[in-house]
Amino acid sequence: MIYLYDNSLMGFLTCIYYGYKNYKDLENIQENNIQMNIFSKYKYIESEEEKSNIIIDYLSSNFNKDLINSIYNVFLSNSMEKEMTILNTIILARKYGNRVLNVPNNNIFRFNRIERNVLFEKHRFEGLLRFSEIQNGFLYAPFEPENNILPLLIGHFVNRLQNQQFLIHDVKRNYVAIYEKNNLDFFDVEKLNIEYSEDEIKYQNLWNIFFKSISIKERKNLKQQVSFMPKKYWKYLIEKK
Repeated sequence: MIYLYDNSLMGFLTCIYYGYKNYKDLENIQENNIQMNIFSKYKYIESEEEKSNIIIDYLSSNFNKDLINSIYNVFLSNSMEKEMTILNTIILARKYGNRVLNVPNNNIFRFNRIERNVLFEKHRFEGLLRFSEIQNGFLYAPFEPENNILPLLIGHFVNRLQNQQFLIHDVKRNYVAIYEKNNLDFFDVEKLNIEYSEDEIKYQNLWNIFFKSISIKERKNLKQQVSFMPKKYWKYLIEKK
């Protein structure tokens, strides 16, 4: 049996609740929009707050915050293996407790690898994210991360830009974090109508002039540039437009 869910944390924890009870019959847990195998049996699991809370209470009562945070980090991954990897880790944690992530086990190796990938991308965007001034005095930063790292990334910029009002837009997932007047909110969006301020347009033009003027054509090394910043991150760099 393969469980399908709505890609929400509540939906996933509901699957964990039922999957934990029916572990021997469970082949996989996957998002509802992923391609299905005609030879497998599927069951859509509706999100249930009560069942989700049971799993949250179980985790918080039996394990430390580091392990719970790691489970959340892996959930934010784009890996197709994440759901069963998390469930297997929770089952292993019954035996090993909070030291489960140090156990020499293939599932734990996979769990740690997925989390490292998420945290590495978060760390990279803490330095790469670019903000521009738009209408109403907001700062705006679009990006398209491989993993769903916006919930992890936002705290860094709230601390860094706490006196500003800004939006960080995960264009890939149509997901936006808005920080204004010490309030932080997340929204699903279809489309944002962004208008750069006059000053922003002027500064972008000046930056491009400066960037081109300091570059030395004979010393251009695209391979080295890509090694420091892969091309997949160039889309929202002003100097690369």
